[in-house]
Amino acid sequence: MLWEAYAGLMKLRLQAEKIRLQETARIDQTWQKREARAAYMREYRASRPVKSQFDDSRKATDAPSTNTFDGNPTAVESTSDVKELA
Repeated sequence: MLWEAYAGLMKLRLQAEKIRLQETARIDQTWQKREARAAYMREYRASRPVKSQFDDSRKATDAPSTNTFDGNPTAVESTSDVKELA
């Protein structure tokens, strides 16, 4: 019975060592993948034109929107209505 317990303990030690080696290899591969991805993204960004700080989606549209800050949806004048009044 003592030898069976010892054999079980040695089996668990062997299994723990195997897992430790697998984790070490996985962590090393993670850094390699991260470095490869970073190099790819640097090349990708360098090949694209520089993006402006504000894109065109922030510009006002002529479509009416609603103001819901007070809980009551009310139509807000569009920018074209303001231009017509001026």
